[in-house]
Amino acid sequence: MKIDSIQNGIVLDHITAGKALQVYHDLELDKLDCSVAILQNVKSSKMGKKDILKLAEKHNDVQFAIYTNSTLIDEPFCKEVVRLGNIAFMLSIEGTPETNDARRGEGHYAAVMNAMDLLKKYGIIFGTSICYTRDNIEAVTNDEFMRFLCEKGAHFGFYFHYMPVGNEAAPELMPSPEQRKYMIQRIRYLRSEACDIPFYPMDFQNDGEFVGGC
Repeated sequence: MKIDSIQNGIVLDHITAGKALQVYHDLELDKLDCSVAILQNVKSSKMGKKDILKLAEKHNDVQFAIYTNSTLIDEPFCKEVVRLGNIAFMLSIEGTPETNDARRGEGHYAAVMNAMDLLKKYGIIFGTSICYTRDNIEAVTNDEFMRFLCEKGAHFGFYFHYMPVGNEAAPELMPSPEQRKYMIQRIRYLRSEACDIPFYPMDFQNDGEFVGGC
């Protein structure tokens, strides 16, 4: 996730692990008529602990689905996730090493591959979170890529079309109308009995009709 600089707002930093939601409710932030973001599992040299794990342990009757860029997933983290037993992951990936790192930064693809191998090794459920753009749409939807995801251990995932938001947005990456139509057809094909690829894709925007919204 990329957060642009805050021009008019407040940041509450270094909240004790496990206390984020308590602070949210105590300050009645849910009643504000503005955007409120709670960032958990953020690297911190001062606090050191991963807040989301504390929440998962406290609310062990809830299944957590974490969307992540994979950079914080390592062996100790996986062992803790196995102990908790109620966390699944959606890993951000955008096709080949070239198409992925061109937008997400050099080295990101390698981090995702490492995370997939670790999650598969420890038997942790994970899927994918794929942002498709005008430039990468073929790379993230072709048969070879879908089968590759299955081999790595991912058998479900969400697609999101690129929406230019923020100071460094790139409108030229927005999918064309033709590409968005292709995605509707492609995802429905991948879910059909006509397709032998054991991957179940979901479209955050175009599947709204089935859930009454995004």
